[in-house]
Amino acid sequence: MKIYVAYHKATKQLSKDSLYEPLHVGKGMSKVDLGMIGDDTGDNISDKNGSFCEATGMYWMWKNAKDDYIGLSHYRRYFSKTDKSWYEKLMQKMMFLIGLGKKRKGVIYAKDSQKRRDQILDLATAKEILEDHDIILPELRLLKRSVNEQYAIRRPNNDLNIVGDIINEKFPEYSEAFNSMMSKNEIYACNMFLMKKPEFDRYMEWLFEILFELEKRVDLTGYSSYHQRIYGFIAERLILVWLSKENLKIKELPVLYFNKL
Repeated sequence: MKIYVAYHKATKQLSKDSLYEPLHVGKGMSKVDLGMIGDDTGDNISDKNGSFCEATGMYWMWKNAKDDYIGLSHYRRYFSKTDKSWYEKLMQKMMFLIGLGKKRKGVIYAKDSQKRRDQILDLATAKEILEDHDIILPELRLLKRSVNEQYAIRRPNNDLNIVGDIINEKFPEYSEAFNSMMSKNEIYACNMFLMKKPEFDRYMEWLFEILFELEKRVDLTGYSSYHQRIYGFIAERLILVWLSKENLKIKELPVLYFNKL
């Protein structure tokens, strides 16, 4: 059982628990060696990291990792094994209401990395959870608008519409779930998960058939470096669609966000 932790720059490793394996995503186009496994070995798409983001790591995991359970987190984002305290929930809500902070359901802002390290999900807790569940995901993130509206506002070209066309053509049985996702105001953000390898393999085969077809149809000329990361952004939104046809028991956990590294 492994959760691969996506890194793209040198920074401290927050957990040494055996559950975690650091992974240098985009290593094939990087000028630095972070001293960890890179996503540029074996069957890989490491050189696409500028537009696929952590999805290059997901592809590498799919094609090269042999773990019975497999997952992904980020160097500054980890699953938490405990929830926010009532005080933290209250203060976050108050700060949001007076306009001084973000209110993201299920996100714990860990300004003190040393203090919060003990909350990071460990191997023993993950095994215990997965005795009764099939997949661990971050708590659903609630958006102020529908997924379609939010994406169109934040990205100048609403490539999600093209994704809808691809799903209609290649996976019409998912069309209803895609349209439902577009009209709702929730996503599983950050491409974070932990699940059995067979389920992961099915998800990757489905996801990358869509993303590679989208890559053929989208011209990124004129996109900013941020907006070129569309394949990672879209993957975040598609896991809900894929899950609609899977009979998986989901365990949602808060995400620790270490914003001071």
